[in-house]
Amino acid sequence: MLLYRLLDLDGEDVGEIDLGDPVGAGDVVFAGLGQKLRVVAVVPATGAESRFDAMLMVEPACAAIGGAGEAQVSPSYAPCTSRRRPAGLTQFSR
Repeated sequence: MLLYRLLDLDGEDVGEIDLGDPVGAGDVVFAGLGQKLRVVAVVPATGAESRFDAMLMVEPACAAIGGAGEAQVSPSYAPCTSRRRPAGLTQFSR
């Protein structure tokens, strides 16, 4: 498992997630409470003492995705058309 720290586009900490597969910019991850987040950037963790494999800059994914049994990491989907900062991502930890 890979452990990622999640940050919104302003750099605010919004939680962490552990995933079985590596992710890249444009991927959509399914987070706690049914949230779908689009990965904007991946920043590798620095320092041997970090418990995270990388940091993910994320934003809410607007495209409808899902279905029972769908994999946790999905290929690229269209980003939100509005670039306004979201009202807030729910903090979670998996």
